[in-house]
Amino acid sequence: MTTTPITRRSLLAGAAAGSAALISPGAGLAQAYPTRPVRFVIGFPAGGVSDAISRLLGAELSKSLGQQFVVESKPGASGNIATQAVLGAPADGHTIYLAQINLATNPFVMDVGYDPAKALTMVSQIVSIPVVMLTNPKSGLKSVQDVVAAGKARNGELKFGGVLGTSSHLGPELFARDQGFTFKFVPYRGGALAVQALMSEEVDVVCDLMSGTLKGLVEAGQVHGVAILQDAAVKGLEKIPPAGASGVSPAGFFRSWMGVAVRAGTPAPIVARLHEAVVAAVGRPDLREKLEQLGNEVVTSPDPAAFQSYYTAETARLGELIKAIGYKPQ
Repeated sequence: MTTTPITRRSLLAGAAAGSAALISPGAGLAQAYPTRPVRFVIGFPAGGVSDAISRLLGAELSKSLGQQFVVESKPGASGNIATQAVLGAPADGHTIYLAQINLATNPFVMDVGYDPAKALTMVSQIVSIPVVMLTNPKSGLKSVQDVVAAGKARNGELKFGGVLGTSSHLGPELFARDQGFTFKFVPYRGGALAVQALMSEEVDVVCDLMSGTLKGLVEAGQVHGVAILQDAAVKGLEKIPPAGASGVSPAGFFRSWMGVAVRAGTPAPIVARLHEAVVAAVGRPDLREKLEQLGNEVVTSPDPAAFQSYYTAETARLGELIKAIGYKPQ
């Protein structure tokens, strides 16, 4: 029997071939992604900040990845209908989700039907979003002090409109607890609906995420920007003072966030490629400027694991808040 001597060169060649066999399937998968249009699912109605940001980002991803990213709005249940749509789709990266702060709160306010620690894989944060306190210009509630005085005088009957379990609900809860008054919360299916109710004087105050539409309403004088629930002014929103300048402590501050997520089980090479594309997109000066014009601070994650850790920490933090304010699951 004839044998072939094993040389160092043949060993190295064999090792390289083995490594290529292990690496190339994943690498090829990532390089080919996406192979068809991608659904970009959002959990709130068109016209709000979710819609604006997803369309801006989706347009950039369509250019860089060569397939259309089609924004699909599925409002209802504080975004959980959209979450279920993502979890019901194949874990192949062709359905992505605009992850928002409601993902960290919904498990404590409703039966979401999934394990928040295992169901989703975070890709990258996109922005940090200020929460602005709004009133009707006819109401006479022009300042933080006006709102606090009205809250105390009306003994729990001052009406705040918003969406249960979201920034528009938890923000006022933190603010009111910090300032020592209670209020009546009037729930709506979306932030835009709550703002409409404010304009028609159905509610007294709304704390909503800043968006282009909302910014336009403020600038046109249709709603009044009382304060931003944080300690620093926001670029492009300098006329709306930070709540910290009116005696609100950090315990009464609230900021939201958004990012991209996919269903857990999506191949890591696809997650990595999507992360790279998202970070590159929001890093473009033109898109960054548009996001900042909406009142957002652009914040991206160094890698998917970092956003996953942030999401986990936010879930724990907001879960503790919900328990502290006594909000019961619906």
